Amino acid sequence: AFTLMMAVARRLQESIDFVRAGKWKTWGPMLLTGQDVHGATLGVVGFGRIGQGMAKRASGFGMRVLYYDVYRREDLEKSMGVTYADMDTLLRESDFVTLHTDLNESTRHMMNAAAFAKMKKTAIVVNTARGPIIDPQALYDALKTGKIGGAFVHARFLGLGHNADVVAQVADGDGCQRDAGEQRENDTDQNF
Repeated sequence: AFTLMMAVARRLQESIDFVRAGKWKTWGPMLLTGQDVHGATLGVVGFGRIGQGMAKRASGFGMRVLYYDVYRREDLEKSMGVTYADMDTLLRESDFVTLHTDLNESTRHMMNAAAFAKMKKTAIVVNTARGPIIDPQALYDALKTGKIGGAFVHARFLGLGHNADVVAQVADGDGCQRDAGEQRENDTDQNF
């Protein structure tokens, strides 16, 4: 999940596409640099094993880490250098939001239009959890209107085939960019 966050922050796929399209001519100091994660604020939603792993990796980049979970982990806050925050505060203050929660009735579409509206315009969302945690139409609208800076999601689970112009900025789970409506052989609905 941390690598995916770095890839979106540093515009990796966009850079690859830029080179493959023959657009690269020479180096430029600000060409496709993206956002720096060093010193940024990471919001971790779901503080189980994977969320804790994200926090550990973030410490190596000097990131401030906020976390939200239904179970506050005061036992880990001091030792890991993380801060518990309610969801609104986490969304409002984070430069990067990573989702590591299970899918249930309270988490389905928890990332909706209201959630995206609370985030910074430069914020990046990384969903390595179940697809329906994000409301796909709300994500499309947030990306299209610039309410958030970017996202990494399993695009094949969004069902946004007609919105491929925006989804092209969002890589799917294996890092390949393709229209969200494109199905690959052996794709399953296991994440629903």
